[in-house]
Amino acid sequence: MTKAAQAVWPAGHAPTSELVVVRATYFYNSTAPDVDNMMKPIQDALNGIVYVDDSQVADTVGRKREIGGAFVALGILPDLLARISAGKDFVHVCVERAAPENIK
Repeated sequence: MTKAAQAVWPAGHAPTSELVVVRATYFYNSTAPDVDNMMKPIQDALNGIVYVDDSQVADTVGRKREIGGAFVALGILPDLLARISAGKDFVHVCVERAAPENIK
């Protein structure tokens, strides 16, 4: 997972030192792991690449969706649509700045 994070993180960009929210969706055809078990390895893989330390993760959102199942995808990114169309298991991860009003 670390290699995947390095491949998409822009070259020359330092990891953020701000608080973040990590959202991960496991798209699967076969068997999906428990959502709570998938989040920690993802957070660890982003350490030092996307953020300085996983202690900066203020919130996490974990989901799993069967690729052949029904779901609504509005404004879907072309890369994500291509991965879903390929029909192979994958994880889509999004990291965003945590909203200050949600952190207490």
